[in-house]
Amino acid sequence: MSIVDGFRKALSERATPAAAWHKVDLHNHSPASGDFRGARATALDDYAARIREQELSVVGFTDHERLPDAEFIKGLQNRTGALVLAGLELNVFVDAFGVPAEKVGKNVSLFTSLIHYFSQA
Repeated sequence: MSIVDGFRKALSERATPAAAWHKVDLHNHSPASGDFRGARATALDDYAARIREQELSVVGFTDHERLPDAEFIKGLQNRTGALVLAGLELNVFVDAFGVPAEKVGKNVSLFTSLIHYFSQA
């Protein structure tokens, strides 16, 4: 059973007739990301504590231009029981040719977040 199928099954098992809400946070950066804010040495413990404290069911890590470290993702899954997704942010620059470098920034890029699902194989 894939991790996504397992998550669907878990959602069904936890659902009640009144509500079936799950908390999610799909935009985080791993310690390998240039956008990471925090202590890299304690990142796994810090994220695991936050996921448990906030009772998150699904957490996504989207680093820029590369996937987060698979061991980091698996470590969080093991410590929290949450579905932890690894993804990446792609910055696609549009009409940047011939534009001075100081004029090229986030305001001329198309931001896309892609989620890559890891199986529990």
